[in-house]
Amino acid sequence: MTDARSNWQEVLRQVPERDYLTPSSGDEQISLAHAQELPTWSSPTQLLTALRASVAGGSGKKIINVLQSDRDRRMSIARKDANKPKKIVMVLVIILLTVTVGVLFLPNSPTDFDDYFIDIGVPSAITGLLGVASLVASLVIEKRSLPRSLPYSPPLLIVYGALFALGTVMFSMHVSNYGYWFLPGATVGAVCVAVTAVGYIALFLWVRKRQTMLQALHGDTAEGRDLDAALGEHIAKILRKRDDLNEDDLRRRTADGVRQLHESGRVSTETAVSMMREIATPLT
Repeated sequence: MTDARSNWQEVLRQVPERDYLTPSSGDEQISLAHAQELPTWSSPTQLLTALRASVAGGSGKKIINVLQSDRDRRMSIARKDANKPKKIVMVLVIILLTVTVGVLFLPNSPTDFDDYFIDIGVPSAITGLLGVASLVASLVIEKRSLPRSLPYSPPLLIVYGALFALGTVMFSMHVSNYGYWFLPGATVGAVCVAVTAVGYIALFLWVRKRQTMLQALHGDTAEGRDLDAALGEHIAKILRKRDDLNEDDLRRRTADGVRQLHESGRVSTETAVSMMREIATPLT
């Protein structure tokens, strides 16, 4: 508890208007239910809006509806960007290439592991190089999408990795059964399919850490800031229309909500400071 209070004092030291944000009494503690329901990557303005809904009285439902509309809007923007026709076509081509090459390194029959469509030698080498080409194409399209906005989820890359890993095992057994490791095409094909398998797994580990478009729309980006500003202004208008609005009490109670979220670890110090500074800004 001492550490939590110390950390909270660090937050307050970064807010010049802290004297006006004295937490409310324990009898008036704010409900955190709406804020805790939001995703972890929600913006400070969205979290603050959820807190304000809990102390807005009869306007609370209207504020929650506005917050939900804001969330839907950001989701729609991210979805539309990911589903652009050009992106869909490029992804489909890569998927078809990847799956086709992966399947070619598997036997045609589950009972005969030496029944292959491709021959050992030049055909297997070319097919293996096509697998590497699919990996490179996936890497390029991922790097060009910044923040990440593509019409497929990262776990698909794990499926690719598993497909090529199985292909590595089965094709190696096939080559060993015939004793054709002396053929350059056999070695090149086996190495390429193994590299592709490892590459897709490594690509997944990298991609899952990247910021997505949806996260960017909730973060400190130009578009995210614009959306936050529009949301904040809309909520301010709703609150200003209340004849019984006590702005000082609203500030104190929402500040107390930020303190509780911070002390529980729900928001970082940086996010808490941002929320407190926004609370200190007059609604009028």
